[in-house]
Amino acid sequence: MPSSRPRITFDSSGICNACNYKKEKEKINWDIRKKEFLEICEKHRSKNGEYDCIVPWSGGKDSSSIAHKLKFIYKMNPLLVTWAPLIPSEIGNINRELLIDEGFDNIFFRPNQKISKYLCRRFFFERGNPKVHWDAGINALPVKIAIEKNIKLIFYAEHGESEYGGKIIGKDSDKIRNLEEVLENQIGDDPTNWIDENVTLNDLDPYRYPNENFIKESQIKAYYFAYFFKWDVFENYKYVKKN
Repeated sequence: MPSSRPRITFDSSGICNACNYKKEKEKINWDIRKKEFLEICEKHRSKNGEYDCIVPWSGGKDSSSIAHKLKFIYKMNPLLVTWAPLIPSEIGNINRELLIDEGFDNIFFRPNQKISKYLCRRFFFERGNPKVHWDAGINALPVKIAIEKNIKLIFYAEHGESEYGGKIIGKDSDKIRNLEEVLENQIGDDPTNWIDENVTLNDLDPYRYPNENFIKESQIKAYYFAYFFKWDVFENYKYVKKN
């Protein structure tokens, strides 16, 4: 990570918080963490064929690996939820199709492109970041789907603020997704601020994070997979594809 990474900090010895977090991970009893993970899976595992967890899925290596392990090792029934990339690529489409062909269900959401393109251009000139709205959308969609389908469990890959250096708000933020942290560090803006002569409140619904009370009432828990497993070690397992 470069020293210019947003929210990264350094101690008095010039060591960044990501490296210090890495040192702390060397003290972890991973067997205990895995046992906790298995207990969470057992609590939520579907008995009647419903989806029992959501994986926010880009088609990349992290989210694909998580989905694959949840389904084929831990016998969960994940629903993959994808917010379309701003500029879809051929290889991205191929990667997603390959995993779906392994036996996954996927909700792929592509927002109003007229509004998306307008916001890209606007945010590029206003903030130097053309994907402000995309950041909001990819965070909001999985939680919205979880509420809509009454799915209590979401698995993200890793807590970037811990793993790569950043501002950690909650003491267990590397385990459970912290709403305040998501709003401050990842979304950073209320989409209602984007209303202008070209964008209405209705246009912004896909980008708006669910109300905090809705999330609490829904009893949804979002965990980071990397909290439970040694993320940087290849886990070898036998997988036999069914014809």
